[in-house]
Amino acid sequence: TITYGPATGNIASTNPAAIGIKLITSGPNYPYFFNIDNVSVFYPYSGFHDDTLAFMYNLSNIYVSTCGYYGFNLKPTAIGGTTITMTNCYVNSGAGGFRCRNIDGLEMTNCASDNIVSGNTINYFEMGKVSINGFFAENNTLADFRSILEFAGSIGTVVNYKGAYNAYNGTTESYGIRCGSSARIDIFGSTNTGETRSGGGAAYAVIAASDNSHLTVYSSVFSAPAGATGTGYGIYTANSKANVWNDDYPTLYGGLSVGGGTRISNHLSTTATLDFPSTGARAASNLTVAISGAAVSDTVAIGVPNGSVPTGACNYFGWVSATDTVTIRFINSTSGTLDPASGLFRVDVWKH
Repeated sequence: TITYGPATGNIASTNPAAIGIKLITSGPNYPYFFNIDNVSVFYPYSGFHDDTLAFMYNLSNIYVSTCGYYGFNLKPTAIGGTTITMTNCYVNSGAGGFRCRNIDGLEMTNCASDNIVSGNTINYFEMGKVSINGFFAENNTLADFRSILEFAGSIGTVVNYKGAYNAYNGTTESYGIRCGSSARIDIFGSTNTGETRSGGGAAYAVIAASDNSHLTVYSSVFSAPAGATGTGYGIYTANSKANVWNDDYPTLYGGLSVGGGTRISNHLSTTATLDFPSTGARAASNLTVAISGAAVSDTVAIGVPNGSVPTGACNYFGWVSATDTVTIRFINSTSGTLDPASGLFRVDVWKH
C-alpha cells in the first residue's frame, strides 16, 4: 500500500512527482518483461506511470484511489514496441482513469473507473491495437467535449462495457464511448443505465463517431441520458465521413443521427394483409393499418407486394391518419376499373 496526499484530509496530491509506481529506464539490466500485482495507491498524482520503452508487462489487481491526474498514465511521450496486459485494475475517484498512448498492443480485462470528476476525458486510448473485455464506469462526471472512453486512431474491440449513473454535464458536447482520428472500434454486448444530463448546449451521445472513424455496435443497448437539455442520442455521427454500423439488432434508445443530420428518435414497422376493393376509373380506395406509436405527421413508407400492382397507371401511398393508425390509399389513374390482388404490405413509420 502506497499513500500520498496532503498532511490532512483525503485529498489527491497535486505534485506530479507523487506517483505510486513509476517505470524508469536505467542501465543495461532494465527489466523488459515483468509483472506488477496486488498494489493499492491512495491520494497520488498518478497511481501508475510508465514513460519507458519496456517491451512487455502485466498489471493485475492494482487499485488507485483519489488521484490528482490519471490513475494509470501509460506511455505519455515514449514510443516503443510495447504490449501491456491489465487485469482487475481499478481507479476510484480523482481526475482521470486510464490514459494510454503510443502502445502497440493493450489488453484490459475487468477494469473500471468510478467517481471521476474532471475536465479530462476519463479514459483515453491513442495507440495501436486495444482489446477491452469487461469495463465498468459508474458515477463519473463528464465536462465539455469529454468522454468516458475515447479512442483516437486505435483499432480494437470493447466487450461487456457498462456505463451506470454517469453525468453528462458539459455545456456543449459530451459522450460515453467516442471514436475519432480514423479509429476502428467494434462494441459487443454493452449497455448503459441510469445516466443523466444536466448541462445544456449542443449534442451529446452515449456512442459517437467522428473524423473518419468507424464504429460497429453489436447486440448492445444504449439509452440517451435522462433529464436532458440539448439534443440527446443513443448513437451520433459528427460528420458525413464518420460511419456507425448497427448489427445484430442493437437497441438505440434516444435516437440515431447520421452525418450530423436530424435525429431519428424511433422506427416503427409492421405488416398487414390488405385486399383493396375494385376501384373505378380515376378513383381511389383506402384501407387502414394499426401501428402502435404512430402519430400524425410522422414519416411513412410502405412496401407494396408486386402481385398487388395491377397493369395500368396506378399507385399507393400512406400517411398517419390518426394516432396508431396508417391509412394506405390506392389510386387508379386509368379510364377503367382496377381490382388489386390481396397481398402482404409492410408499413414503416419514422419518428423525429
